Amino acid sequence: MNYGEIKAAITNRSHRTDLASHLPEFIALAESEYNQRTNSTYDLTSGTDNTHNALSDMAPQVYIFGGLKELAVWTNDDTALQKYTALYERALAQAQYAEVVESGVLDEPMETELPLLTGSDILEGTP
Repeated sequence: MNYGEIKAAITNRSHRTDLASHLPEFIALAESEYNQRTNSTYDLTSGTDNTHNALSDMAPQVYIFGGLKELAVWTNDDTALQKYTALYERALAQAQYAEVVESGVLDEPMETELPLLTGSDILEGTP
C-alpha cells in the first residue's frame, strides 16, 4: 500500500476530510513510534503519494491504525484513542512477527552456550 492509499484509508475510517492537511504528521508520528520501538529505519512520509516501503507493503495497518491513533490524540477523542491504540498494538506485534519470519530466524535451530549436565538432580541439589 502506498502513502496516498494510506492517507485515503485514514480519511475513510475517520470520516474527517477536514484533517487531510494533518495526515502527514499523524502518519509520521506513527512511523516514528514504530521505528523507535523496533529499532527500524522506515521512512514513508518523505516521499510522494506513490511512495511505499517494506512496512507499508507488508503491514499497512501499522500506518493506518497508528495514524488514526494520532488523529484521536489530536482531536481529544478518548474513545477512539482507546480503540486505535489497541488496534495499533496488534498491528505492531503482527508486523514484528512478520519481520522475524521473513528474516528466517525462526528456521534456525536454537543454540545455547550452557554446558550439558548429566546425572544432575535439581530436586536433590546435586550437580
